[in-house]
Amino acid sequence: MAFLEQFAFTAADIAWLAESQGFGQPDLAALRRLRFTGDVRAVPEGTAVFAGEPLVEVTAPIAEAQLAETVLLNHVTFQSGIASKAARCVLAARGAQLVDFSFRRTQGTEAGLAVARASAIAGFTATSNTEAARRYGLTAAGTMAHSYVEALGSEDRAFTAFAGDFPGKTTFLVDTYDTEQGVGAAIEVARRLRLPGPVGVRLDSGDLAALAVRARRLLDDAGPAQTEAGPGHH
Repeated sequence: MAFLEQFAFTAADIAWLAESQGFGQPDLAALRRLRFTGDVRAVPEGTAVFAGEPLVEVTAPIAEAQLAETVLLNHVTFQSGIASKAARCVLAARGAQLVDFSFRRTQGTEAGLAVARASAIAGFTATSNTEAARRYGLTAAGTMAHSYVEALGSEDRAFTAFAGDFPGKTTFLVDTYDTEQGVGAAIEVARRLRLPGPVGVRLDSGDLAALAVRARRLLDDAGPAQTEAGPGHH
């Protein structure tokens, strides 16, 4: 809606169309005056919509509708596609908390913001995108980096330092060297520091499905309370 409300050709747009595309003065004059005057009907955001059911209907003079069409399609198809995928993830997680870690891999920073917002609408608990958290009132969440573990020289030192800074929301990155050894180090640090939890481990490489099962088994055998295991930003 903000795009439609602000829809207009700038002086720079008009100059480029005249110079590069050869538009005549009558057409350029019409574009200078052009604003969106149509009507928009849409389902409320966050509503489940099924096949064959319209999401958005735009009624406007043909020039306005066609010029706005591509941007509207981009917004609607991209964000509804992300929300649909996020909803499937929420269903598959069966009550486990999910965090959006997509910012490194989206097609541009604005897309990263859109993904964080659409994921939250579908039921994600938090996002690693701090600007999205600020802009949309979401919960920001994150973990350590591989470089953090390497810089501190060992997983034990890195995990201990990180837990000291974030004792109530500690997530250990366990695959810098060897995933199972990393999980073991996380368990030992959590026991030694008596972390209040929830404590999590992040898996960031390798066979994530198999390693997640092994990590879950190690955590269950160790018995730390409120421990979660899950993949990283892949």
